[in-house]
Amino acid sequence: MFVVSRGLGGATANGNSSDPQVSRGGRYVSFVSDASNLVPGDTNGMPDVFVYDTSNQQVTRISLGHLGQQHDNVTTSAGVGVDANGNPVIVWDSASPNLLGGADPDSAFDLFMTVGALPPEPILLPGDLVFRNGYE
Repeated sequence: MFVVSRGLGGATANGNSSDPQVSRGGRYVSFVSDASNLVPGDTNGMPDVFVYDTSNQQVTRISLGHLGQQHDNVTTSAGVGVDANGNPVIVWDSASPNLLGGADPDSAFDLFMTVGALPPEPILLPGDLVFRNGYE
């Protein structure tokens, strides 16, 4: 047994973590955390979506915008899977309108999907789909 939501340098996380999901095969674990010390630069003061890769013990923040910007509204849940090539597929929700550079003008909850290499770019689901990383 080991802790997935470790802070930088192995420190204890300085906030709560919840909503864990494990991919088939167990390589990836997605979770939501309001800890600000899991990755560098987490200064938005809101819960974020993270993925832990058991193959390299790395935590990656997923709930970032298409230019790497932090979200500016609530993010509450995530799920994780693996595509046919072994890449992580993470589906998560957010009420943040700034994730796609103005393509989502409201504060309603939307579903986003990230596919492939970490850190990924978000894809807005459903409605007017915006595909990134070459997946359709």
